[in-house]
Amino acid sequence: MGDGPFNDKMHVKPNKFVEEWNGRREITELAFEVNPSNLGALVFCCLVFPYGIYHFTRKELMIKGDPRYKNSGLAERKRDDDDDDDDVCASEKEWKRG
Repeated sequence: MGDGPFNDKMHVKPNKFVEEWNGRREITELAFEVNPSNLGALVFCCLVFPYGIYHFTRKELMIKGDPRYKNSGLAERKRDDDDDDDDVCASEKEWKRG
């Protein structure tokens, strides 16, 4: 009665390809070696490529004005081309355009 959802009546046969793959996966850590021929690929895949993704994603978020960067003061401010004087009030700007 209390056999649960998986019991001996299912007649599961192990797949030899899956078993072989599991065995190779277990010995990979013992067979892996770092040498000058694979060091460049290892550094690129583990350091350069992830940092490049981080750098360009962060740069895009800062340019777009993501709230996480707006609040910290790192985001680039968008300015109008004709607004050169920040200390001039709006009525003076309208008078100058005039």
